[in-house]
Amino acid sequence: MGLLYCPWSVTEDLEFDGWTDGLDLPWSAERLDAINRGEDPTEKELDQWRQAKCRWFADGSDWCWVAWIVPLWLDCKMAGYALFVSRSSSDADDPPLLSGVFDTLAEARAELEKEGAVAPSK
Repeated sequence: MGLLYCPWSVTEDLEFDGWTDGLDLPWSAERLDAINRGEDPTEKELDQWRQAKCRWFADGSDWCWVAWIVPLWLDCKMAGYALFVSRSSSDADDPPLLSGVFDTLAEARAELEKEGAVAPSK
């Protein structure tokens, strides 16, 4: 199973640039209007914006990376799942890294969601 994702580290230090269109933000319409008129977001809102921007990057932008969850078989029985993650969004020659081995698909996906924003399955 291949998944698109964006590591949280990509956006954790971004400065607010005012761009909010298309981002899944938990802000009220009034608060969004105030920020769009030039009011600075709070630290909490800035964190929410960074996370929303990371989710937007993960959903098929040029900044998305790829992860693979691969079933592991031992003696013709499913033995678990390996999570491999890419190290960059741009270098196809970078080999993926093993990020862990898990008992279930859900555990592997949960680990990926700790590392970054995962694009919704389509």
